[in-house]
Amino acid sequence: MRRLDLSDLESNLTRFYQEKLNEAILEKFPEAKEIEFPVVLFSEFSNSAVNPRPIRAGI
Repeated sequence: MRRLDLSDLESNLTRFYQEKLNEAILEKFPEAKEIEFPVVLFSEFSNSAVNPRPIRAGI
């Protein structure tokens, strides 16, 4: 039985969601083909989900 490598899983999920996001953007805004969008890494979300930081109002 193959052991699951979480870095591979994270990489595949990041690629999958980035492709879906790009498809949705291009469907809604066809002119966006010429615009470069920053890539948001899935790890930024997974780290905050594992170690949530409190949000303080007014800071």
